[in-house]
Amino acid sequence: MRNRASLIASVAAATALLAPAAAAAELPAPASVSVVRCDRQAASGLPAGEYQGRMGAVTGTYRMSMRFDLQERVGAGPWTTVHSSPLKAWRRSHAGVRSFTYRQRVENLHPEAAYRVLVHFRWFDRAGRAIRVRDRNSGACPATAPILPAEPAPPA
Repeated sequence: MRNRASLIASVAAATALLAPAAAAAELPAPASVSVVRCDRQAASGLPAGEYQGRMGAVTGTYRMSMRFDLQERVGAGPWTTVHSSPLKAWRRSHAGVRSFTYRQRVENLHPEAAYRVLVHFRWFDRAGRAIRVRDRNSGACPATAPILPAEPAPPA
């Protein structure tokens, strides 16, 4: 199953609010991950999913990072990590921001598996030491995701 997910395309949009982190109040839930969209690609019919990680600064934060691990489940089996290099990169915020959001899209997945992401969140102080660590799972994109309509052709 993991080989079918070998073509992982990441379409990412990272955003950060440029207010200083030092002014950030401690947030009750400073990290979250959600499913943005589950679909099937019109050209191939293979499943795809888009996930979003969000984190806010905590006291002492200078920089924030997150990394997405794709997980799959076939039937009622256990969730297993799909080892795919494009998802292994740590995504870093700019220094001194209060909020960091990153979207990760994965495509060409196995049609009989459900997928989710495990996101690893890290907060670092000015010296580069981790001051907080959290891991969160997204919801699942089912194997039965709908097929997206084909993109309309551009006007001639």
